[in-house]
Amino acid sequence: MDPIRFAIDNPVKVAVGVILLLLFGVLAVVSIPVQLTPNVDPTIITVSTDWTGKSPEEVEREIIEDQEDVLKNISGLVKMTATATQGKAEIELEFKVGKELQTARVEVSDALREVPDYPDDADEPVITDGEAGPGSPIAWLLLTSDMPGFDVQTLGDLAEDRIKPMLERAEGVSEARVYGGREREVHIQFDPEKVAQRKITFTQLGEALRQENVNVSAGNLQEGRYDPRIRVMGQYDNLEAIRETIVAYDEAGGPIRIRDIAEVDLAFSKRRSFVRSRGELAIAMPVYRQPGSNIMEVMGNLKVAIDKINGTDEEEGMLASVGAKLELERNLDGDPEIKLRQVYDETGYIEDALSLVQSNLIIGGVLAVIALLLFLELGRRPLLVLVATPVLVVLMLGVLLLPRDQAL
Repeated sequence: MDPIRFAIDNPVKVAVGVILLLLFGVLAVVSIPVQLTPNVDPTIITVSTDWTGKSPEEVEREIIEDQEDVLKNISGLVKMTATATQGKAEIELEFKVGKELQTARVEVSDALREVPDYPDDADEPVITDGEAGPGSPIAWLLLTSDMPGFDVQTLGDLAEDRIKPMLERAEGVSEARVYGGREREVHIQFDPEKVAQRKITFTQLGEALRQENVNVSAGNLQEGRYDPRIRVMGQYDNLEAIRETIVAYDEAGGPIRIRDIAEVDLAFSKRRSFVRSRGELAIAMPVYRQPGSNIMEVMGNLKVAIDKINGTDEEEGMLASVGAKLELERNLDGDPEIKLRQVYDETGYIEDALSLVQSNLIIGGVLAVIALLLFLELGRRPLLVLVATPVLVVLMLGVLLLPRDQAL
C-alpha cells in the first residue's frame, strides 16, 4: 500500500493520528523530568556512622573494619570505598548495573546486623540511597538570626530535629543535611581536689554514669492470657538525676554522689566547624532531590516547606514560636528573629536554559518559514512544512517518554 496515496485519500484518519501524536507529545512535555545535567544514577548505597569526638584512626579501627568484613560479601558489589573523618565513618557501596536499589538496601541492612558490636557511645549506622554526597544539591539554605551577638550555632538541635524533617517530607526531596550547628550536651566538670580526697578514679566516674544511663529489658510477666514485656527505664531525663548518681561509698558507708565532686550543667558541644554568611555565623543546609524526580516540581514543594517554617504574611511559621521561646529561656533583650533563607536555587539555571531553547525554536521556525517562502514562494508546500515541523518536534518528545528499551 502506498502510504502517500493512503494519506491523500483519508484526510480525516491522518488528522486524527496527528492529533493523537500531539496529545502524547504534550503529555511528554509535562511528564519528562527536568534537571540541569543528564541523569546518571548507578546503584549506590552509603552507610554512615557517627562517633562524636573520636579521631579518624579510632573510627577506622573500631567501626569501619568491622563493617567492611560483613559488607564485602554482598552479591553484586563492584566497589567499596570507606572514609574515616573526625567523629564519622562513611562506606560507599557501588553495585553492578541492573541491581535493584531496594534489594541492595535490604541486603546492606541485613549484613550490618552481623557486626559483632559497636562502641558504647557510637550512633547506629544510617543507610541512605546514593553516594555519600548524593550529586549536587538543588538548593542551599541558611538559618540566620537578625539579633547582633546571638549565636545561631546553638540551634543545631532545632535544625536537626525539626527543620530537617520538615524539609525531607517535601515530595521529591531525598535528603537535607546540617552544617555548622552545635548540639546540646551535658557538661560534668569535676573538682580534682574533691575527687582525689575521696580516692575516686575517672574510670569509676565514667562507669557509674554509664551503668545508670541505660534502659534494659526485664523479661516477660505471664498473667493469664496476657504476656506483657517489662522494661526498666533508667536513662537520664534531667540534670538532677545526674547529680544524684552514686559514684562510690566512703569509709563510713555513706554514698558519694556526682553533686559532691562535680558541677553539672546543660551546655553546647565544642565548636568544631562554622559557617559564615555576610560576616555572621549561620547554619547551612544543602537539600538533595530524589533520583529521577522533576526538579521544577521538587523546588516548588521545597519552597512551600520553607514558607511553612518561616511563616507567611497571613500566619506565623514554626520559627516564630521558637524565637519567642528562646527569648524567655535565655533572657534575651528581644526576639532573635530566626529565618531560613534560600541562597542557592538550581532551577534558575534550568529556567534560563529552557527559555533559551524556546526562543531558539521560535526564531529557528520563523527563519525556516521565511526561507521556504523565499525559495518555494506562496502555496501549500511552505504551509505543509510549517505545520509538519512542530508536529515532529512534539512527536520526538513523546518518543523520549517511552521506556528505554521500547524507545530504542
